[in-house]
Amino acid sequence: MKKIISIAVLGLSLFLTACENSSPSNEAEESTETVETSTPAANMEAIDLSEYDLPATISIPDASKGKAEVIMTDWGSVEIRVGSRYGIELVPFGMSVVDVKAELESDLVYEINFLEATDNLLFYEKQIKDSDIDPEYHFFYTAEMEGDIVEIKSLGEAYSKGAVEAMIASARSFEAK
Repeated sequence: MKKIISIAVLGLSLFLTACENSSPSNEAEESTETVETSTPAANMEAIDLSEYDLPATISIPDASKGKAEVIMTDWGSVEIRVGSRYGIELVPFGMSVVDVKAELESDLVYEINFLEATDNLLFYEKQIKDSDIDPEYHFFYTAEMEGDIVEIKSLGEAYSKGAVEAMIASARSFEAK
């Protein structure tokens, strides 16, 4: 009898934990992000990337979203993080949208759903095939600087759709000097 009660309590606690972590709370969080990012220019500030060997500027979320962290990687790219929901990488001499799209379409693990695909932007949803794991959202954007491609993309972390929309607004603000 004690085993049955123990199993029932364990099952109930797992059920309640699963309910707490279900997608409705994630949807509410994403909904809030979408509202926050509907006017990205109002909550953004331009930063100069010259000290990171990129003669350009880009707008990123202002200090109200968190402290900006800008680092130059050992391989020459620039990573920008603001808080925990914003992370982009700028890569000089980057790949083209066509090449990245072909690479994504040939992925054997993830199912890719393109939400927007243009000559210089891929905005996509990425989910492990045949799983119940929530999808991740990412983007890949290309800009031109001194005749070369600069790729601007989300970092490899999982982001919500609203967070990636803010990152795309930043990418579109990229301006070579």
